[in-house]
Amino acid sequence: MAKNKIVKPIIVNRPGSIGVIKLEDVMGAQRDDAEMRMKLRTIIEGTDTPRIILDMKGVQTISSLMLGAVMALNLRIRRQNGELRICNVTPDISVAFNLVRLSAIIPIDDTIDDAYEAFDA
Repeated sequence: MAKNKIVKPIIVNRPGSIGVIKLEDVMGAQRDDAEMRMKLRTIIEGTDTPRIILDMKGVQTISSLMLGAVMALNLRIRRQNGELRICNVTPDISVAFNLVRLSAIIPIDDTIDDAYEAFDA
């Protein structure tokens, strides 16, 4: 069975109320996408107004399932009066975001420091 490149989250917390999800390219089976989406959902559970940074440093490709997971994550966060920001997006990922108009609904920052500053502003 051929392995597809997928993205898995690594959760990193910053002191304070801003959570960071770092995504990395890894090799794995397609079924791992469902597990990854479940992990993304559980990150915001139990948080009144989640403020999350999705750090895409090192991510070179993104599946349509992952695009859907990011949009679903944003929707869940917005329902809780929170905010999602994305940073460190490569040009190829930026094209995908523009095609599905994700960049029109989720703020995209150049660096993680820019995202932190935008939350603090």
